[in-house]
Amino acid sequence: NAIYVRRLDSFESFEIPGDGRGVFLSPDNASIGFMRGSEVWTADLTERVPIRLGELPEASWDIWYAVWHRDGRVLVAGARGLWALQAGRGEPTLLVATDSAGRERFGHVDVLPDGRILLEVVVGTGRHAEVVPSNGGPRSRVFAGLEQVRIVDDLVLYVQAGQLRAALFDARRLEPIGPSVALPDPLTRPGRSIAWVEGSGGRSFEPVWVSVQGTVTPVGLDAGYYRWPRVSPDGMRIAIAIATDVGGLSTAVLRSGATFPIAGWSEPVFSSDGRHVFTSRENRPLGGLLRNIADGSRAPDTLLALDRGDTWPTDASRDGRWLVYYGATLGTGEGSDATDPNDLMFMDLSTRETRRLQLPGAQRAARFSPDGHWIAYQSTEKGSADVFVRPWPELDAGYQISSGGGTEPLWATDGGSIYYRQRDQVIEVPITVRDGAIERAAPRTLFTGNFNVDRSGDYSWDIAPDGRFLMLRPVPGGRIDLRVALNWIGEVRARLERAR
Repeated sequence: NAIYVRRLDSFESFEIPGDGRGVFLSPDNASIGFMRGSEVWTADLTERVPIRLGELPEASWDIWYAVWHRDGRVLVAGARGLWALQAGRGEPTLLVATDSAGRERFGHVDVLPDGRILLEVVVGTGRHAEVVPSNGGPRSRVFAGLEQVRIVDDLVLYVQAGQLRAALFDARRLEPIGPSVALPDPLTRPGRSIAWVEGSGGRSFEPVWVSVQGTVTPVGLDAGYYRWPRVSPDGMRIAIAIATDVGGLSTAVLRSGATFPIAGWSEPVFSSDGRHVFTSRENRPLGGLLRNIADGSRAPDTLLALDRGDTWPTDASRDGRWLVYYGATLGTGEGSDATDPNDLMFMDLSTRETRRLQLPGAQRAARFSPDGHWIAYQSTEKGSADVFVRPWPELDAGYQISSGGGTEPLWATDGGSIYYRQRDQVIEVPITVRDGAIERAAPRTLFTGNFNVDRSGDYSWDIAPDGRFLMLRPVPGGRIDLRVALNWIGEVRARLERAR
């Protein structure tokens, strides 16, 4: 993901170096903030040099919203609560903690004209607004009966009975005053002017086989919105998420094209014998792991059920004993640490006991080697995401495989190389084991191509027994327009004036 900036009085755009997501503007519109994984970065729009503000003790997928306070702090909503960061002030400060017993999380964050903070609190499918002092403190429920509350100057925008409305509001009592007017569409980040995306260019992919030389052969499935492709051990089936009217995961028989729905939320993993498919149980607050019959013919077994947090499986060992997964366990389970929820977990499928590999940074995408003696994984333990290898089951030494960034490692079928993604490149690093240690040769680019890299950082490719890669090729088509409405809030004010 690259960030581009364009002034509204110019035809030219410029790129902020590096990647990023979740862009937000400073109050004076002179700088932007954005996320890189769990890190918060800023960039002055004149200098255009990204500066790292700090890192949150949250999984990147648990960070939902960020806003710039008028006093210079950046406020970020995560699974554990609302954080504040400021340049040169060291570690982030937890201003407001979420209620773990109540299974709540924070969504949108607004700064009121007097500096107080307006929080959107999400519990299940319900949402309500609360206000807290600018430096944290007691929480008070406000704007009773309203959902998705947003503030723009002296106006409040909200959803009531499923309809988006706007009204003036009392800044002291924090409640609407006077008449309200209906607005046409929900708004994620309203302002005086607004921008939105419009068009028919949905994300559509075609599953394809790709050789180590980069030759592409269609799998034979119709194009659609696919995620998390995995190949069965015999190479005859795949497990994949297929977006349909009912959604969900499926296994597909490649020769016949038949598909079978399976239970779960994401990232399917075949067992070593191909008879089962492991999946995540659900997203927050019902995280855990399921074991499905591969053809979906029976209800799944629940291997793990979390009261809080998420888990996603990534591989099963060849001897059928171990399942490795990652996620935000947030203090659940023996020996867990709520301040570092980004570790790899290993479940003994016979006893369901779990081991945890605790390392700095965030770990994910672990895969067992074909001989079962090593584990490759992706980690930010040294800053940026790179690929590492550790001996299994000892896990007592770490060897860095990629340089300059690397994600989603795969083992070659003979175990003699590790493949990984680096933006649009597929990189191979030959490895040898000498005296019980990993030695890596120089990396080489196998091929470069426009194949999907999952937007959430999950697995978006796999390797078949014959050495081909299963990848997702974007399908062109459709059109997406970026639209801008200047002084949009002026139209809202005009409607309110006419309603008086």
